[in-house]
Amino acid sequence: MCDPIYLAIASTATTIIGKQQEANVMKANLRRQSDIYAYEAKVQENNALMAEWSAQAEADTFQRRLAVIKGKQSPISAKAGVQINVDSPLLVATDTAAEGQLEYLNILNKGDVQAAAERAGAVGKRSAAEQQRINASMVQPATNIAIAGEISGAGYSLLRKSSTGKPNG
Repeated sequence: MCDPIYLAIASTATTIIGKQQEANVMKANLRRQSDIYAYEAKVQENNALMAEWSAQAEADTFQRRLAVIKGKQSPISAKAGVQINVDSPLLVATDTAAEGQLEYLNILNKGDVQAAAERAGAVGKRSAAEQQRINASMVQPATNIAIAGEISGAGYSLLRKSSTGKPNG
């Protein structure tokens, strides 16, 4: 029959090895999560750039369409016998230009707002990535404390058994 002291030592050693393996897995998982958050931050930063570029392209397309509309207004007015650049045709042309510029700026603003939201999300992801790296760095010290507690608990139990000569109950 095995001596209970050897069984206690073997049990403690197995527990310690298990705690260390668990810590290694936890650290690896936290580092992996950190890498995922960092990647997601880069994706959001790229999305921000795409939002700005897309808005600029949409605004440029709008300006080209507006130029065509404005180009058609004068000949239509002239054909109708209206004097161009005086009174109503002038007001229509001015309103068209003002509304066109306002729409152009609204398109750009929409892209800026979307880009800002993406960048804010990227900041959050980078923060989460950093927190996961910090968490990973805290696993080993916490595991060391747990292992020390396991060793001291086993040592105390073994001392009691050896000093009384009977199993601890």
